[in-house]
Amino acid sequence: MIFAALVVATGGGWRAAAAVAAGPTFVPLLRRGPALAGAVRRHRTTGGVLAASEPSLAVPPRSPSSPARAPRRGRTRARTLPLLRASASHRPPDDATARFSTEAREPEPFSWDTLTGLFRSPAGPGGGGDGGRRIVPSDHPNLALFRRSTAVQKSYEEHKKHLDARWRSPYDYLVVTKFGEEFGFERAVHSDADDFCVYKASPSLDQASEFAIRNGLTYLKLVPNEFPYDVEEGIEHWCLWKIGGTDVSDGILGEEMTWATDQLEGMRWDGSCGSGLIADAQDVAALPSPQARTIKSAAQNAAIEDSLSWVNPPHLQSMPLLPHAHILVLRSCQEESDDVSVPPSPPI
Repeated sequence: MIFAALVVATGGGWRAAAAVAAGPTFVPLLRRGPALAGAVRRHRTTGGVLAASEPSLAVPPRSPSSPARAPRRGRTRARTLPLLRASASHRPPDDATARFSTEAREPEPFSWDTLTGLFRSPAGPGGGGDGGRRIVPSDHPNLALFRRSTAVQKSYEEHKKHLDARWRSPYDYLVVTKFGEEFGFERAVHSDADDFCVYKASPSLDQASEFAIRNGLTYLKLVPNEFPYDVEEGIEHWCLWKIGGTDVSDGILGEEMTWATDQLEGMRWDGSCGSGLIADAQDVAALPSPQARTIKSAAQNAAIEDSLSWVNPPHLQSMPLLPHAHILVLRSCQEESDDVSVPPSPPI
């Protein structure tokens, strides 16, 4: 009785490629490629049962002038056995193997030594040395390597969903929660339907930016990053946000980055600190100037040992309409009582 048969066509004739059978029918079937092919075709079209006693499987009479051919048993086995072995090797993996192959290993956080190697630059003018303060150019290719941890990235995605549902735009949320009342921003109701409020900033970012530029004002706000990049514990990740200046295309200037780093010398990493500044745009180069007004500062903390600051290129910016820069800080010592965790702003 035949359990299965696979027939393949090659060249000008039919050959048995693989067969699984029981009893004495196995060897004769391997010898009768053309006859077996016809039987299989009839079996598929008629739905009948393929039996070894079917007349088409009988050995056809040989002509007296036809030379006897030796059976190609060895060649048939050579083609059959690899197929049988291959089918036996394709077993589904067990649960442990499947889990191991699908789980992605969490990358290691960036250490300061790793960051130094990625963004090493010579000291001196234009080199970003500045006594341990390095400004990384926006076109540096390694900026694309920054990432958040899996847990922080998940929180970030949930946060964006909240903003999409409860705020007119992420920019409204940012100016209200980062700049806030000190800069004249308030939360207002954008729409209210079925007890579900959607909020907006008053004034809007566009209105505030136009007002600041028209009056020659620069608004700066320095705060901890709510969703920091994946760096080792003890490395601080700050963001510098800006509204106004001399032109909407100014971006973050070098003098403003220096002001932010100076502010970090006297700020405590406890999640509630921040520093803001309203200055005349023409006096930004002399920050802090007599016209500058510091909005908020924090208690004295350890001195900065090293820092990296940069502005992401446009294709890496999540909020391109609001100029901002990133600053990573390594301090000479970290007080044990300091809370280095930065809780995100409460949903409002």
